[in-house]
Amino acid sequence: MEFTLDCYVIAKVAVPPDLQKERKVSDKKKILVVDDEPGIRDFLEMYLRRRGYYVVTCADGQQALDLVLSGQFDYDLLLTDNSMPRLRGTDLARRLRENGRAQPAILITADAHALFGEPPEGINLVMGKPFANGELLAEIVRLLAAGDADGG
Repeated sequence: MEFTLDCYVIAKVAVPPDLQKERKVSDKKKILVVDDEPGIRDFLEMYLRRRGYYVVTCADGQQALDLVLSGQFDYDLLLTDNSMPRLRGTDLARRLRENGRAQPAILITADAHALFGEPPEGINLVMGKPFANGELLAEIVRLLAAGDADGG
């Protein structure tokens, strides 16, 4: 009788100090994800959590507005779909700004017309669906860093 035994060695890998510092900063950043499509909402939550962000999700703009204005959640960046029931993403961002919330906001949309021209009031950046994960992450990092530089 003959058999094969595979052995694997798991090695600890030290995380460089500069990456440890970056991870600690991003652990403190809170992202509010608003999308009525559960698959997109769940993917964004998982993707951003794995990158060290604290993520809270809402299924529509009204739910997000109620959450924030009730004081239950304060966020560092808003990531919202536009076309949703009860309250569109552009209206959510505008109403948050009207209530003193000046945090950066990214609008993700399949509406090609929204991709041209200046972003709507309360929106810093408009990205089309589908989007590249790396591009979205780079924009999140950029906007959060800009907010930190502005004292946000």
